[in-house]
Amino acid sequence: MSLATLRKNVCTNIDIGTALKEIAANPHIGDELAFDLLDGRHIECAVTDINDNAIRFDSVDCLGDDMTYGKVEKWLDRIDHLLPDELQRAIIDTERKHVINGKKMDRLERLFLPAASELFSGDNVLGDKGLYKQIDWYKDRRHRMRMDEHNGDSTAYWTSSQRSGSSTYFCNVNGNGSATNDSASYTWLSAPVCFRIRKS
Repeated sequence: MSLATLRKNVCTNIDIGTALKEIAANPHIGDELAFDLLDGRHIECAVTDINDNAIRFDSVDCLGDDMTYGKVEKWLDRIDHLLPDELQRAIIDTERKHVINGKKMDRLERLFLPAASELFSGDNVLGDKGLYKQIDWYKDRRHRMRMDEHNGDSTAYWTSSQRSGSSTYFCNVNGNGSATNDSASYTWLSAPVCFRIRKS
C-alpha cells in the first residue's frame, strides 16, 4: 500500500486509494495529491479541471528529466509504470487532440502533456489555436510555472502543441510562465505529467 498526502482544506496523510476516492467524490480545483513514484521520486499533482465525467490532475512541478520532444512519449510511458498501483488502476484513457503538420488527429492517452491552448489565451497560442480553450486554472501565470527538481529553479517545459507552420518546432512554456517555442531536438526542456480519473 502506498501513502499519499491529500491537500484540501487540511493536509492529510492517507493511502492513495482513500485519497483518490475522497477526491473523486468531492473534487475541488486546486486539491493536491502528493505521492512517491516507485523509484522514490516525489510528485505533487493538482486538480486543474473537472467535468461531468472526470477529474484532471497536472503535476505541479517537473521531475527534472530533460529531453528532446521526440522522447516525451517514451518518458510518459516510463512514468506511467512508476506510478503506485492504486493510481495506475484509477487513471482513465483520455482522448487528446493534436495538430501535427497541419492535420488534426485524436488519440487516446493515459498520461499526456498539456496543449498550448489549454495553458494560454488565444492571443498567446503558437500552434493549436482553437483546439482547446484555456483552462481557468492556467489563467494565473504562476500556475503555468514549473520548478525543476534538480535545483529548484523555474524551468521551461514542453507542451503537446506543434508550432504553427513548422514541422520541427514545438510550443513550450518559459520559466516565467510565458509562451515560446523551441526545436524538437533541444534537450534542456522538461515535461509535466497530466492524467484524468473518473468522477464518482
